[in-house]
Amino acid sequence: MAGTGLVASLLAACTQVQPGPTAGEGGGGKPVKMLSTSYGNVIPWTTQGYAAQKYWARQFGVELTQLDPGGDPAKQLSQLEAALAQKWDVAIINGIIQGNLAAPARKLVDAGTAVISYLNDVALPDDPVPGLLSTVQADHYQLAFDMTTKLCNGLEGKGKLIETQGIAGSSNVVDRHRGFSDAVKAFPGVEVVASDYGNFVTDKAQSLWESYMIKYPVIDGAFLHNEDMTFGALNALIAAGRAGKTLLAGVDGSVRGCQAVLSGQIFGTVRHAASQVYGWPVILGALHARGMVPEGIPEKVVVSCPVVDKSNADSVIFLQSENVNLV
Repeated sequence: MAGTGLVASLLAACTQVQPGPTAGEGGGGKPVKMLSTSYGNVIPWTTQGYAAQKYWARQFGVELTQLDPGGDPAKQLSQLEAALAQKWDVAIINGIIQGNLAAPARKLVDAGTAVISYLNDVALPDDPVPGLLSTVQADHYQLAFDMTTKLCNGLEGKGKLIETQGIAGSSNVVDRHRGFSDAVKAFPGVEVVASDYGNFVTDKAQSLWESYMIKYPVIDGAFLHNEDMTFGALNALIAAGRAGKTLLAGVDGSVRGCQAVLSGQIFGTVRHAASQVYGWPVILGALHARGMVPEGIPEKVVVSCPVVDKSNADSVIFLQSENVNLV
């Protein structure tokens, strides 16, 4: 999509900004002061994202403040409201719960801050935040649709399927559920026997799946909204002596996830690149603050999310290695 191509060209602009502590002085006499909030360093995927933000902040001379709510929506709201006391050039916002941060986001826009939402929609559809600079996110519907379609084909169009969702109320979870549900409709021989929330964490998902081991003697396949939950399901299957009897499909495409695909522990995954979902808002915000994108930034910048299987897992692993980190 157009947004993806734009970011590719904007990355080249990094060479126009001298990296290092004084990089901000080249664009207007002082560093870009940027605020970021997201889930926090609660799972490996978000930790990778926070690290990507710090990396690109250094490259573009951004004075970055990262709020870490530890996955707590109430704490996230409180932290962001407290941050309103300061003046920010750019704020990049990923609300844990859709709509929870809409009010402070409006206040930031009203104060003249360039606000970029990422990963999740910051506002509810019927209560938008006017004046957002852009939204950076994957097509969560499509990535779930693609992965679920591949999974159902792997099951030869029949069997009992489970969906393990992330956090209730997150727009990415809502869209992934829609993509999953629509994909399954094309396979009348597939029956969805359970769809529950695992909150994106291993322990919660493992607990769910331990109960499934008792309730469901046969589980042919599963789509889980991230890999931390996928490994929770795998742990439960191994403990029940049922490893290898359920095709597991996840989302993230982390190094660990890709290695599990190559070993056959996981059927497939989707590369949802934290380095891009978290990093691109820093790049776009810095370039906007310096007036380096006079043509403007698209209302939505889409991060591509390829399905990962044994044919491409090695390349996805390599592109996440130190000093590469391109996906």
